[in-house]
Amino acid sequence: MEPIKDKNTLPSNTEAKRNPVNENVAISNSISFSCYQWKTTDSPNDRKAPGNNYWSSKGVWVDQNGYLHLTLTKDPKSNKWYCTQLVSELKFGKGIYEFWIEGRVDQLDKNVVFGLFNYAGVDYFDEMDIEFSKWGTAKNPNLHYTVYPEEFSTAKIWSSSFNFSLDGPYSVHRIMRSDATVKFESQYDFQGTKTNVQTYSSPYISKKEMPIYMNLWQFQNKAPSNKKEVEIIIRKFVFTPLL
Repeated sequence: MEPIKDKNTLPSNTEAKRNPVNENVAISNSISFSCYQWKTTDSPNDRKAPGNNYWSSKGVWVDQNGYLHLTLTKDPKSNKWYCTQLVSELKFGKGIYEFWIEGRVDQLDKNVVFGLFNYAGVDYFDEMDIEFSKWGTAKNPNLHYTVYPEEFSTAKIWSSSFNFSLDGPYSVHRIMRSDATVKFESQYDFQGTKTNVQTYSSPYISKKEMPIYMNLWQFQNKAPSNKKEVEIIIRKFVFTPLL
């Protein structure tokens, strides 16, 4: 989800509403990745949220190694930039969500967003995000953890942002959720030699089972300032339920 001005409070005139990413965008082609089925988002002719972008299922694929590829590409004929998104068919609850990433997520252009999150479908509620972006400003930190409270709660939105810098293309990112705590981890390689950890506790953390989203898109429909296409590889997704 795009950041709001103050992540600690909901907009005063905001009612719970479903994001058009769920209602107005075609979730079409089904693909298999990491032993789960996923739907790709396809809206090549109409701009849709997040970011008021065009979306193409053609930019998502699983290679012969079983690795998932998400891309942000420009069509040379139409000059349109196409974003990509994947949504799990299964809903997930308490447990550990683990994403093994290949790609320089620490060097994304200031206008590019790469998101890993769960989301129930109502804006400002029931969502836990790991997002890589500078939100259009080069000096901003590039990694953000966010927890939106359970639906209709008056609890504050929690967010933590920091600079994330890698020595190579590999990283691992985790969301560990229970009824009262969400713990985020970002591992700076596949070996675990360095890990950033942030924990948030609240009685208003979502208890819902929710689908998982992975997406690569343009902030506010602004093309990459460096004019370069982007590709991120998710080598595997692992979910370990909390019993």
